[in-house]
Amino acid sequence: MKKIICIVITTVMFVFANTAFAEISGIMLSKQEVVNSIMEVNPVAAPKDIEACYNAMKNDGFHRISSSKVTIYCTKNELMRVFAQ
Repeated sequence: MKKIICIVITTVMFVFANTAFAEISGIMLSKQEVVNSIMEVNPVAAPKDIEACYNAMKNDGFHRISSSKVTIYCTKNELMRVFAQ
């Protein structure tokens, strides 16, 4: 009985731990690469958000673009796309 409970708990923890994943770009991207990375996952992103994201990466800032399926975080030399599942 203990073994079955442990298996159930482990399975539930595994499912919750894998509900989201992220892709991180760790080098400074060109403006076109930033546009392509954002438009690939969020084709309705506003040009103002894309510009703010690029400026945050370039100038040691922070910007976040959110949609129902993905959140994009832009920080110094880093673009992180976090997908919700």
